[in-house]
Amino acid sequence: YKIREELETQISDGIVLESIFKRMGYKKIREVKKERKFLNYNNCLITIDIFKKIGFVIEIEGTQHDIEKTISFFSLNRQRFKAQTYTDVLKLYHISKEKKIKTIKNEKP
Repeated sequence: YKIREELETQISDGIVLESIFKRMGYKKIREVKKERKFLNYNNCLITIDIFKKIGFVIEIEGTQHDIEKTISFFSLNRQRFKAQTYTDVLKLYHISKEKKIKTIKNEKP
């Protein structure tokens, strides 16, 4: 389980938000597109993010009791669970991808 406080707000202008991030010292290093689906089950919000090259990520939000019931209902494999941020997931994907590219370049014909 990853327990943290989330702060949410509405964003009406992406260009203004990008400007705020730049002024805070952030810079865009990569753009990632995904498709997002929402499900509600057993008092839980289930978010499924589908990445074209990476695969999918499922997040279940709710009380520990409700999350456990949801995991059980959907027979989710706990060995595949990770308490990582999206930044961590994307870094691992790109590191893995770079290693594959280096391995291919170093292979002899």
